[in-house]
Amino acid sequence: MYHIISRFGSIFLLLSKNLFPFPKKRSSSLQESQNACRKDTEVHLMNICALKGGGSLESDSVERFLLARVANMYYEDGFTQQEIADLLGISRVQVVRKLKKARETGIVRIIVDSSYLGDVDTARHLKEAFGLRDALVVPSTATEGGLRTALGKVAANYVSIHVKPGSVVGIAWGRTLRELVINLPRISVKNLVVTNIIGGLSMVGDRGAQELALIMSRQLGGRAALLSVPFRVDTKNIKDALLADTAVAGTIRLAKGADIILVGVGSVTDEDLQEIYKSEGLYDLPTIEGMKALGAAGELIGRYYDRSGQVIPCERYENIVGLDLCDLKNGKTVLAVAGGERKVPAILGALRGGFINALVTDEGTAQELLRQQGG
Repeated sequence: MYHIISRFGSIFLLLSKNLFPFPKKRSSSLQESQNACRKDTEVHLMNICALKGGGSLESDSVERFLLARVANMYYEDGFTQQEIADLLGISRVQVVRKLKKARETGIVRIIVDSSYLGDVDTARHLKEAFGLRDALVVPSTATEGGLRTALGKVAANYVSIHVKPGSVVGIAWGRTLRELVINLPRISVKNLVVTNIIGGLSMVGDRGAQELALIMSRQLGGRAALLSVPFRVDTKNIKDALLADTAVAGTIRLAKGADIILVGVGSVTDEDLQEIYKSEGLYDLPTIEGMKALGAAGELIGRYYDRSGQVIPCERYENIVGLDLCDLKNGKTVLAVAGGERKVPAILGALRGGFINALVTDEGTAQELLRQQGG
């Protein structure tokens, strides 16, 4: 026998294989695939017999062959458990049992790559220090673009695992959230609803909340319930009139009750963010500088707060249409996807303020958050 190594994220799978190859090509029809696979199995069983000197097949040899066969199809060739059952003419329960036995007997050996253990350990410390539901930590990268991609991919995996039939997902806007959305797998989640938790920003294009909600709903096979209003309006009277609309009010209620809410975290040093809010007519530079003077450390869905999580007062919040920071404290999962040195104060304030209860970040940011928290 010999061994091959396959990498699945931070897990290495060592699979003992027999001296004959396993076919990987799938035939055009299930019947053809079943016939080919069963015929091939018979041939390989005969090969075992020949290798043993032409004697009869021992039950142990047959069993080990079948265990290796099933394990190879599952771990190496990417067949699902049901596909393996159909191809080999056995039940899915038998496939599950054979995979389990393959691990128990050493035909499949799983080894955790120790280089990732630091991230796992750091994530655990984050959960304990801030009382989080979930924390995921990725290795830090040299560029902001590379970090956004890494964070987005991990967050996409988290979302795809946690959305359930009938779930409601709310999403804000931003570049990192766009990375999350475009890295979602194409699946079909029954009765899933995706909505944007704030109105539309005219300057942000394909990273706006409405656009991200629409793309996410398509990726996950759900329905988009869009909050089709601007992010900012001129007066509170206009905002009140919009909120009196039955469709708008219904969508906001839906967003407030979302099972998962996805947000980015803004830095007060982010000039791009400042320019967007200035162009939208929400905050001019003197207003932002005034909030900084009051201790503003970060921004979430248009509102600013300090390092302790206290909201910085500003009358212009009344012009924003969508969820407020208090709506993020509804007991559901609020996942922030953010990282990088300059965002540490913003993430720290969001954690201390209780605006988020789950976090995807990078190792360097996580370590600094723990240091400043005293953990």
